[in-house]
Amino acid sequence: AEMIAASDAIVTFDPNPRPAALPDAGALRARFNALLLHLDVVKLSDEDAGILFPGLQPDDVLDAVLGTGTGLAILTRGARGAVLATTERRIEFPANPAKVVDTIGAGDSYMAAVLARVARIPKADLADALTAPGVLEDLAAFAARASAVTVGRPGADPPWAPEIQVDAWAIESV
Repeated sequence: AEMIAASDAIVTFDPNPRPAALPDAGALRARFNALLLHLDVVKLSDEDAGILFPGLQPDDVLDAVLGTGTGLAILTRGARGAVLATTERRIEFPANPAKVVDTIGAGDSYMAAVLARVARIPKADLADALTAPGVLEDLAAFAARASAVTVGRPGADPPWAPEIQVDAWAIESV
């Protein structure tokens, strides 16, 4: 993690902890907290937050993540949408309406959409890009659309780029 953090790569993480696979919750949290020091973007589901930050309210979880130097913290909440936060601002963004067929892969699609957007930004420009007007909203809308497509069909089948209109987002012009 330290070598990657020292590179020009944007380092992201979607922990998806599984307590049954790692029954020592304290060790799991310690490993996650050590990794946080090297991450630029973190996406947690509300379930992840409950495991990694037991007892904390959602805003406190985001504050804890951002307090480690992470540039963008995202908390997804299923049908209740997501919260995207930087040290400068925080937005709540609704989930796209969708007829739910299968929720498997919704969080992965959300994170993949986030990655598709931030991968276009040089690491040195990430902090400024995330504070540009409309960027968090555009990022959230793009990711919400990806998740909505995924939950609308069976088998963790994420969308193809044309299905979510990838060409008209503010983040491209930053």
